[in-house]
Amino acid sequence: MKWFPIDSAPKDGSYILLFTSHGIAECYWDYDRWEQTACYSTYDGCGDVVLYDTPTHWMPSPVPPEEPKHPYLCECMDCIPFE
Repeated sequence: MKWFPIDSAPKDGSYILLFTSHGIAECYWDYDRWEQTACYSTYDGCGDVVLYDTPTHWMPSPVPPEEPKHPYLCECMDCIPFE
């Protein structure tokens, strides 16, 4: 994936990654500001995600991996494998 200048970031509510000097955060545009949903590098010591600085770059959020399918009949994973 490639970082893009912040001026080209979508402001339609899409979840994207933003880069600031404090780290990388997953955000979306909410009317007049960026709202964070998660932080991937630094936080303020209280466990809160940070977006102190103006973001300089953005990229689309990666597609999450598919859930692995397991061959069990129930979710407890103690059952006999289904064959």
